[in-house]
Amino acid sequence: MKVALRPTTSLNVSLIVNIAIVSIWAIMLSPLLGHAQWTGAGAGGSGTDFNNVSNWTSTVSGDFSGNTSAAAVSLSSPTTALTGLNFNWTANTTNLTITGDGTGANEVIALTGNILLSRAGTGMSTVTIGSDVTLDYGTGFTASRTFQYGGTGTGSGTSSLVINGLITGTAGVGGGLNLLYNGTNPIVYFNNTGNTFDAPLTTAGTLYYTSVSNVGGGASALGAASTVANGTITIANGGSLSYIGTTNQSSDRQLRFTGNAQVANYSATGTTLAYTSNVTMNSYLADLQVSNSASMLDLSGPISGSGATGVRVNFTTGNTGTVRLSGSNNSYTGTTAIYRGVLEVTSLANGGQSSSIGASSNAASNLAIRGDNGAIFRYVGAGNSSTDRAFTIWNNSTIDASGGGTVAFTNTSSAVAYGSANTAVNFILTGTNSGANTMGLNIANNGTGGVNVIKNGTGKWVLAGTNTYTGSTTINAGSLLIDGTTTGSAYTVKNTAVLGGSGTITPGASHVLQVQSGGVLAPGDGLGTLTVALNNTGDSASFLAGAKFSFELAAPGTSDVLSFTGLSAATDVIFNNNVIDFTNLGGLAVGTYTLMTFDASNDYTGTLQIGTGLEAYAGSYLTYGANSILLNVVPEPGIWSLVLSGTVVLLFWRLRRKHVVVAVR
Repeated sequence: MKVALRPTTSLNVSLIVNIAIVSIWAIMLSPLLGHAQWTGAGAGGSGTDFNNVSNWTSTVSGDFSGNTSAAAVSLSSPTTALTGLNFNWTANTTNLTITGDGTGANEVIALTGNILLSRAGTGMSTVTIGSDVTLDYGTGFTASRTFQYGGTGTGSGTSSLVINGLITGTAGVGGGLNLLYNGTNPIVYFNNTGNTFDAPLTTAGTLYYTSVSNVGGGASALGAASTVANGTITIANGGSLSYIGTTNQSSDRQLRFTGNAQVANYSATGTTLAYTSNVTMNSYLADLQVSNSASMLDLSGPISGSGATGVRVNFTTGNTGTVRLSGSNNSYTGTTAIYRGVLEVTSLANGGQSSSIGASSNAASNLAIRGDNGAIFRYVGAGNSSTDRAFTIWNNSTIDASGGGTVAFTNTSSAVAYGSANTAVNFILTGTNSGANTMGLNIANNGTGGVNVIKNGTGKWVLAGTNTYTGSTTINAGSLLIDGTTTGSAYTVKNTAVLGGSGTITPGASHVLQVQSGGVLAPGDGLGTLTVALNNTGDSASFLAGAKFSFELAAPGTSDVLSFTGLSAATDVIFNNNVIDFTNLGGLAVGTYTLMTFDASNDYTGTLQIGTGLEAYAGSYLTYGANSILLNVVPEPGIWSLVLSGTVVLLFWRLRRKHVVVAVR
């Protein structure tokens, strides 16, 4: 290899930064430096000195294994043919930079062999190949060209190879680029988005890259694959395919796992990395990672893997981004586990059927949501989806319904499972979809740990199961409908939030159902009856000033009903002149509607008032009975007067007409 020391303006050697610095004058003194390879093995005990000309030879080998000093060298020939590059030195934390001569066109290293890295010492060494250097593997190479740690290095250190220059070449049958495991995993950066190499890639190490193109889509950091075979990226055991670019990327290149391995979006900015073609997991674990909370990794092609260990989302601490499995035909089996951040899916199905989260059975162990790390499971499908699959949660686990369609967990014979026994758990339901998103799984306590249900977000959730948890139920926003049964302790409806449904709410002993100012109690899910069972245990239902009710009305006698049972005192149900708004579902007419019932006489206190929805019946009023509150729908008094007057006039006219006719006869 023709190299020359990078010229500088100083004769000093800085031991502090450990970089060899030589002047142009020193370079010109050496007769070898025009066509030289540094050996690090000169005479006189100075074999590691870049300033000593005896450490340079005219034999070009690409061997830097004797290096003990951080250095920068530059190529001085347009093309240098090498059988390999050996950076497997034994010195600790030694960095090397190779650049071109700075005259314009890239200097080329025609490489027919492998690149070796060092594990010396305990630190990290870095070899950087500059942006004005091209690594050319030639045309039709039929053997694997590897990046790996050398076999003679000692220590537990690591080194990285940063390739800022171009990588070119075309593989023949059997050829490819391979980050090879050799005692540990190499770390390699493909930073040049203009790479044109056309070869299959395999990584058992950590491969960082800045762009990826489609098959036949031209240059990218991962090359310019011309065929599906050359575009297939194989991720071997322990390997990582990690994006670090700054723009959105999409590729139809296939991914194939031959061991437990990682695919990651480690972009420092908010980017989306999308792979749209097949992902073949075989029987291994796919570890999907997104570091930035504003970034996404989207796998939309079919993900297969019979007997696969499964999919793991953001296992690494600090990774909080979003993984989206947007395909509906994923057939992998095994667990889907969300450790951190968000897993978004577009399709759910019953256990054993293909869906965004594969085709595992409906066992709760096959879907895990680590809320203790902030994990969120989010449905974003355009259409409605339902599933009988159960799941396992930890404290603060969140299920988010924010798709264009609804999501329904329909398995009312199964229960929510818990990952950490006998601990308190907050179970959070949220989202923006306003349809009937349904939680049919039964929610019970976590052994001796109580469970609290929290409703956030502007959307709607329906609890359809037989729920026996004894913790609190808090509706912070949106709507929570109880269509099954719930126990629990306190129920709190916050400002703008809605509690409704056609099931039964049973607060725990001496606890309160409280609707705060701006909160709404809306019995029914459509027309229906919501029962509040206070059970004579000191429970109460309190509607603070500013709290509202919402009732739906149809034909006379047909309406939503709010039924209070288990009453024992007049303070069991407390009203504060709360407004009742009405919605006409069709058939509203003059008549009487039962709005509320009480199973004990006069066990409520306070008054209510009519709000919106009865403007055409402005004479309507409420009747307070011992065991019920009724709505009497009538027109405003003026209209009644006109109606009565019209009736009298009509009767008089008919009588007079009859009288006249008789007179004529």
